[in-house]
Amino acid sequence: MRDEVLPERMGCGFKWQSPAEMRFTACGSDRSHYLKAARIHCWRLACANCGNDVALRRGAQVETRILAYADLEKRGGRKVPQLKHWVISPPQEWTIEVMRDVDRFALLVQWVQLVMIDAGFLGGAMVFHPWRLQDEEWVLGPHFHVIGYGYVDNRRIYRKYGCVVKQVHPGEKIRSVRQTIAYLLTHAGLGYSERPEDEINWDLSVLSHFIPGLMSGDDSSFSDTDWFEAGEGRGRMVGDLSEFDWVQWTMRRYTKTFNAVRTFGVVARKHIRVFDVYREDRVRLCPECGAELMIYDGFDDRDPKPSRYIHDSPIMVLAEEYDMVHAAWKHWKADLQENGVRVLDFALRLEACSTPQSMGLDDYDSERAVSIRQESRRLMRYVPSQSGQGLDPMLMTPEQARIFDETGLLPDEIPAGSPLSVQGNGAAV
Repeated sequence: MRDEVLPERMGCGFKWQSPAEMRFTACGSDRSHYLKAARIHCWRLACANCGNDVALRRGAQVETRILAYADLEKRGGRKVPQLKHWVISPPQEWTIEVMRDVDRFALLVQWVQLVMIDAGFLGGAMVFHPWRLQDEEWVLGPHFHVIGYGYVDNRRIYRKYGCVVKQVHPGEKIRSVRQTIAYLLTHAGLGYSERPEDEINWDLSVLSHFIPGLMSGDDSSFSDTDWFEAGEGRGRMVGDLSEFDWVQWTMRRYTKTFNAVRTFGVVARKHIRVFDVYREDRVRLCPECGAELMIYDGFDDRDPKPSRYIHDSPIMVLAEEYDMVHAAWKHWKADLQENGVRVLDFALRLEACSTPQSMGLDDYDSERAVSIRQESRRLMRYVPSQSGQGLDPMLMTPEQARIFDETGLLPDEIPAGSPLSVQGNGAAV
């Protein structure tokens, strides 16, 4: 059930230029291609107005992490199990009792994750539903939806743990991870509990308002709204608190909420780390014809402005390769940037990195991404430093890396005309 009061309190809803004119975004070439009213968001899943948009955004974030695992494994030459959707229902009477307590529910979540992994599941994302549809009525029936990789022995789980596990649409591929996660989040269980005042660090909470992710330790970043406000000299990015809702902020400090979607196993943050986030300013394009989308302050507006947004491309690596990739980027960063090579271009050249572009999730700059990926595939190896002390990272073609692994020979040490000879020298990107 969504919070019907939250939109009024937070000011969510359509943007009105005047009492009679609504602000909207439309295709600059032909409005019949695309036309959508502009909205103000509080970006809370519980909001009656914003909940669906939040679900879609969160679904996209989870999709990037889940598919990054498959992308990294495939480029490392390893097989990846098919992505599947499971529903696991723990013993009902016990679960209904446990879910009423914050700490016990947290333990329940961890237990379900361990049960799935014990049954052969590798990892994925999990969404909790307290209700299930039965005879066209919603009844209390707590269960977890799990999307991820690995085979699950549901009979073994039932015999050992008493949990009922079923696969959703067996034999069919999941068409879209983001859409599936988004749909699950539209009716997910949102838990709330009161937090004792002595548990609240007020100073750190205020500071975390200006530094996203400071308290949570996640990959949070400034929103499109933050960047827009900063351009106008207001908002949290410039230290402005003139429009800050202190009442709502205080209410949120006193309330604990559960994560509506959690990742675990091979896709968890401890296994797949974000090496960097490439951020760029983009213009929204019409999905029909590719023309720029324009923002109109009403239907009589003759001077519309391009619809712009800040796009983040997370660059993900396996945890065990993070230090190697970080060292390589640090080693070559100055030279690469001097030659116009972005950190995203660097990542696209490395088999150790996964990006939305390499996963096919972002086609905004697809031609550049595809050409870099196809023409400049590189693997990283550590070789003796020319200074004679320690090791330095070197990028090699897949064939050069194979020869180095088998013989220890560097590209420039292979005699001309040798059967081992390959074209191209190992070097920085």
